Amino acid sequence: MIEFSQVQTPTRISGYTFPLYGRFGIVRQRWGNWDTQLCVHGIILCGKSDFPDAENPQDKHDARYVMVSAFNDPDFKELCDITGLKDLYGRYKAHKDRVDARPQVEIYTALEKWAADKSRSQVVKTLTDAGILAAPVMNDREVYECEHYRERGTIRWLDDPLYGDILLQSGHSVGMMNKTPRRTNWIWRPVGADNVKIYRDMLGIPLSKIEEWYNKAYI
Repeated sequence: MIEFSQVQTPTRISGYTFPLYGRFGIVRQRWGNWDTQLCVHGIILCGKSDFPDAENPQDKHDARYVMVSAFNDPDFKELCDITGLKDLYGRYKAHKDRVDARPQVEIYTALEKWAADKSRSQVVKTLTDAGILAAPVMNDREVYECEHYRERGTIRWLDDPLYGDILLQSGHSVGMMNKTPRRTNWIWRPVGADNVKIYRDMLGIPLSKIEEWYNKAYI
């Protein structure tokens, strides 16, 4: 792990891929924007863009996706009621019945059919007004301009010791504890940035040996 850059994204993307293979020998398959263990908990495509006349294709085409989360049985019932898909609730009342691949395909297909004549903002408003968790999938410009993220500090400038001033989105806004204040020290640690600290200062390996490893491309 010393040679692995300190980035959280790969672990979020891989999920339980490695434990699944290590414990059961199962190779996790591609699944897209749905969750293999929760349903409904995924992204659906709406039929209309929030910016239909925009020149930027990110606005014109990408502003059609909504994240919907209603995997608890009462929430799923409310989702089916508000979308008029009550027949789905009749077949998949329990979460264990919804989470398999075939029901998920049926459920998300029905949700996208319901959203086919609606824009992203219309879908979000309809669902959130009914108490269902839903949020627009935003592009970079929308995140950058989002006043909510700016006020929370989720989007903020950082004086990175390696790269200088960087506007970043991070978990800095998570947690409001006064005895353990929030902080983000750097945005990216290059692979090998802490080699000397780890090998020499912590493991006691001579600097000459570390330089030899560099020359041999071991590290």
